[in-house]
Amino acid sequence: MDETSNMKSVKLLFLGFALFLIGFNSCTVEKENVTEHLIPVNLPDFNSDSAYLFVEKQVKFGPRVPNTQSHDNAGDYLVGQLKRYGAIVVEQYFVATTFDSQKLNLRNIIASFHPEARKRMLLAACSLGYSSIRR
Repeated sequence: MDETSNMKSVKLLFLGFALFLIGFNSCTVEKENVTEHLIPVNLPDFNSDSAYLFVEKQVKFGPRVPNTQSHDNAGDYLVGQLKRYGAIVVEQYFVATTFDSQKLNLRNIIASFHPEARKRMLLAACSLGYSSIRR
């Protein structure tokens, strides 16, 4: 490698490093321009005993395989608990057809707490394990 190409390499390396620093510096947020609005939120205390009892109750229904009584009972329990805690509950019943033409009687359970609130959170879950359907 001659001196000229060595000098070009050093210049390119320096230029690349300088561009990196400029780019990195432009990504920083200036703290004086950021205003934090902390809003106190009242959260209920977590009760591990109650949480365990809710899980135990659901497990006692047995496997929640679609088209079984235990599946229906578990869904009814969830609807009842949500209503008990003040939710507006909507149930959507439907029949789904699997890839191998099985008909599954299913339902979506949608619960809303304080629908008039401007800021809300969405929490979703699904409990359909197809592997447990095929026996």
